[in-house]
Amino acid sequence: MMRRMVVIVIGFLVICGNCSFAADQCVMTDQNLIKVNGSASVQAEPDRARIRMQVSEITTSIIEAKKNVDKKVLKIQNMMVEAGLDKADISAANFRVYQTPEPHPPLQKAGEQPQEIKYTVSRDVIAIVKELDQLDRILDAAISLGTNEVRGVDFFSSKEEELTHEALINAAENARVKAKVLAGKFGCELGKVVLIQESGGVRPMPMLMERSMVATGFAQGEVEITAQVYAEFEIK
Repeated sequence: MMRRMVVIVIGFLVICGNCSFAADQCVMTDQNLIKVNGSASVQAEPDRARIRMQVSEITTSIIEAKKNVDKKVLKIQNMMVEAGLDKADISAANFRVYQTPEPHPPLQKAGEQPQEIKYTVSRDVIAIVKELDQLDRILDAAISLGTNEVRGVDFFSSKEEELTHEALINAAENARVKAKVLAGKFGCELGKVVLIQESGGVRPMPMLMERSMVATGFAQGEVEITAQVYAEFEIK
């Protein structure tokens, strides 16, 4: 009986000599691998700005409101073209109409005519400014021509693809160095890479702007390009 138990235990060790355990289960592996994550970021001064504005009007006549909004949008577009912006970089396609609720509607008395329903008609104007020294003047002119709201100004770099490649290269090198350090720590030699996966994105630094700041300028911050690389290496 004792002999049979010894044989069974030895047989179990031989079968599982080349496997790893996860969640109390034995998983067979064909290679000895080391798995690491590498990351890197690259900062750059932005040289482009994307502005988002809205022109809107509240009225009881949707047709009349649309005419007024369209006129204002056309003036804003013409101003931007005269300032040197490319027509292809100016968009005003979004158009919205919705009923505007009264914040405190009065009680209707008997015999009174119901109040007229008011509607909000709006269009968004999105433009890319390639000369940042024109940004203040364009925003100021757009507000004077009827822009009700500046919804955001996003700064970015025209070299984002080049910067992304640089960040990826640095992230890959970071992953390789991590793998080499870990392998050496445990007396192993780093082998060839067997799997590479990447992820990352553009992350502009936060920038806040109020309407009162248009005429005086504002800080534009930096653009940060981030990249992450997951890699698996053989170890010897």
